[in-house]
Amino acid sequence: MSHAPVSPRRFGWRAVGIVLLVLGFAAWMTWRTGWMLEQLQGRSIAGWNVDSVRMRSIAPGRMTLDQLHLSQQGQGGSRIELELQGVQIDFSLFQRQVDSVQVSQARLHWRVGVDSEPRPWPRLLESPLPLSKLSIDHLLASVELGPGRSRQLETSLQLQQQGDGRLILQAQVDGQPLQLVVRPGPAVMAELQWPHKPGQDSLVEIYVTYAITRAPNEAVKTKNGAIDLRGKFPLELAGRLSRWLFHAAQLPHGTGQLGLQAQLELGANLGQWTSLAAQLQTEEARLEWGAASDKVRVELQGPASLQLRPGEQGIEWSTTLQPTLQWKISGGGQPAWVATSTLSQAWRIEPGPRAYKSSLPFELRLPGREPLPLRIDRLQLDLARDGRLRSAGGQLRLAAIQLHPDWPATALATQWTLKDGKLALTGQVELQGKPLLRLSGDYALQSACGQGRLDYAGSLVTLDRLLQPRPKSLQPLRLKAGEGSGWLTGQLCLRPGKAISPVVKGQWQMKRAEIGWDKALASGLDLELSFEGMTPSTASLALRLESASLAGGLALSPASLKLGWTDNRLQLHRLDAGLLDGRLSTSDVELEVPAGSGAMAWRIPLTVSQIDLEQLLKILDVPGLSGNGRLSGQLPLVRSPDGVEISGGRLSSQQPGQLRYVSQVPVADNPGLQALRDFRYSQLGLELDYRTDGKYALDLRLDGHNPEFYSGHPIAFKLKLDGALPGLFQGALLSGDFDAYILKQLQQGNLE
Repeated sequence: MSHAPVSPRRFGWRAVGIVLLVLGFAAWMTWRTGWMLEQLQGRSIAGWNVDSVRMRSIAPGRMTLDQLHLSQQGQGGSRIELELQGVQIDFSLFQRQVDSVQVSQARLHWRVGVDSEPRPWPRLLESPLPLSKLSIDHLLASVELGPGRSRQLETSLQLQQQGDGRLILQAQVDGQPLQLVVRPGPAVMAELQWPHKPGQDSLVEIYVTYAITRAPNEAVKTKNGAIDLRGKFPLELAGRLSRWLFHAAQLPHGTGQLGLQAQLELGANLGQWTSLAAQLQTEEARLEWGAASDKVRVELQGPASLQLRPGEQGIEWSTTLQPTLQWKISGGGQPAWVATSTLSQAWRIEPGPRAYKSSLPFELRLPGREPLPLRIDRLQLDLARDGRLRSAGGQLRLAAIQLHPDWPATALATQWTLKDGKLALTGQVELQGKPLLRLSGDYALQSACGQGRLDYAGSLVTLDRLLQPRPKSLQPLRLKAGEGSGWLTGQLCLRPGKAISPVVKGQWQMKRAEIGWDKALASGLDLELSFEGMTPSTASLALRLESASLAGGLALSPASLKLGWTDNRLQLHRLDAGLLDGRLSTSDVELEVPAGSGAMAWRIPLTVSQIDLEQLLKILDVPGLSGNGRLSGQLPLVRSPDGVEISGGRLSSQQPGQLRYVSQVPVADNPGLQALRDFRYSQLGLELDYRTDGKYALDLRLDGHNPEFYSGHPIAFKLKLDGALPGLFQGALLSGDFDAYILKQLQQGNLE
């Protein structure tokens, strides 16, 4: 069958009719769309309430709205409000595609509630969105988690969908560009990058994979969904988010980077999850608590892991500190102390009581001191579910270390507990592996106040053996017999901004002690020393001894001493000692300590009573010199800035006596030496001054006679000796050249 050809005129009219029909249909669709939008106000679409809509204009492919207000009311008080102003939508009805949405201003507010109705996890972005571009010039978004827990964000926002389906979101957060790239599909993948702070290594870089799988016909799931998370972000930002999410103002301030790789296993319904396993890597992490003057700092560098799972009583958690993790804890403003260590094995920390068999070695550094090697053994921790420390305990040991090169190595072994905010400690200080001091103490963390006590009781012979080696200045000391005991207590508060005022008390006792110093030896010594305070302080000393032999044969027997100390003033209550068959004593003297700047800062008048001249000369042991008689007087000891001196000393005979000196070597005949061969004195007197530089002056006067010299004619013998004390003892007495020394001095004296 054949058809007649259509004429060109008829074909043209048909084409015009089709075009008019299409344009009419498009106009009707545009009018219909505007009419439908006006009818949506007050209605609900897909769970969203259209609270208000004001249209400005509508044309083919473009719609302009002055305002659009949407809201969604969820269960448990949850509510989302979205208000858009100045909205322009470019679309294609035939392609069912929105080309672009431009918004002048947008406001989003989300109040989070508690959803009690189980709902499945949503399958997000399984297919590309019917949207190419979304642009918001000014967005004000806020999230409210509860009273006082809200976060507000003000930014511009750009959302673009690429040809491969990727969604790229760009915004400005805290003045820095944030970019989020999302890849839709069965497993949604997202990448977030945010510099956070300009010019610093504080990049937020997070990668998230979100996958929900379902069996056909909504059957029971064979595998729940999971969220994989990896990336790094600064601890400063993590602290801010934690304070916002958990409403905890006492969370520490953090710096440094935290890298993580974690997997969150999801449950069957929205909001449910079964486990979280995370591997963490800290990079120069630093956490700080407290005020500047009493700050506690924790620094971490290295790996750790974290495990979380929901339980009947809340979230069950555990963390494992991995080997090679370096940690440092410090306290105080300087800081006052620093503890550091590198883990050699893993440490698992979790709620509830837990005992550890491994040891934890670390170093404690104090200002101006060498590091102290410490070790914690048998550590016990009891943590609450929220991470609070309920109690802790263990053994703390200080390895044998020489705190000073002149003292023996010291070790410390203690048992400690921490409970109810109080740290208690008991143990002992060891020298050469033997216990020396018992110690105990406690410290209240809330009040920052503590107290401690040291005790000693034992043999002085054992103490002498343990105190080896000792400083050169104490090497002449010898503890040969007796028992010693003592204690020392202290109280201290470390409050920020307040001066440290320790309260110290102590006591030391010795019974029936025998103590030597170089060639001197004290026997039958009883001593009791007590003191209190630091500045000012008070102290008292009571000493009694049966006998003391000094160098050169000089002996004190018996002797007693009683001292007091109050506010830098020394009270010499009593000094009494048997000396050369006589006595040496003084009483009721008050001294300023430390000494003042005057030439004579303090003065002790020593009283000499009835000492035996014969015994004194025997101690001097000068060949050919002997005598007898008794001497009494005073020897004032004066403390000057340069040392101790004798000023204005006076001794005189209390009865007639005899003085003999016969040279053991041939010397030229001299009237003075002849008179001293057998001098019978009726009066002997001397005046003595001695300076700290060794210079001395001695004025000696003898009244008497020698029966063999000038027929016993009375003689007034005056001798003036001066010089340096080393010259007298070393050049004359010790070297034996006493004759030459006396001859030299007699030439300066007068014989009448």
